[in-house]
Amino acid sequence: MVKKFILACAAVAVMAGLTGCSKKTVPTTQAYRSYETECISKDASGSITLRVWGEGSDAKDARQNAAKKAVEEVTFTNLKGNRANVLAIIPGPTVRARHREYFNKFFKDGGKYKKYVEAEKPEKEAVLNGNQRVVVPVIVTVDREGLITLFKKDNVLE
Repeated sequence: MVKKFILACAAVAVMAGLTGCSKKTVPTTQAYRSYETECISKDASGSITLRVWGEGSDAKDARQNAAKKAVEEVTFTNLKGNRANVLAIIPGPTVRARHREYFNKFFKDGGKYKKYVEAEKPEKEAVLNGNQRVVVPVIVTVDREGLITLFKKDNVLE
């Protein structure tokens, strides 16, 4: 009886060793890279320079999406960088939710947001992410003070 118990324990230990301790591989390709926006600088006039990762069907589309993403991030997200940090113009989700229609119109393709952003040509060649979409890092300048003035004028920001 003791022999059967020892054999059963040994079999369980062997099975656990074969299945439970397998190495898990961590993906290291560009497809799994974290694409966070980085604040590069802010100047006295209120302009913010960011490195933004744009995604799209081609490099041009990715660049346009990076510009839109930059304005969204300056508007709604606290941004950090090695050289500069910037607080969101509109902190918290409540103002965005209350003015959903306004922001949907503002951020639509060809919307008003384009007046407050300037995107340079992508820094690097495009890379494909896991969904076969093009991803490019773009240096973008956002007129933060202009956005604040607009949002106050449109009664979105008190």
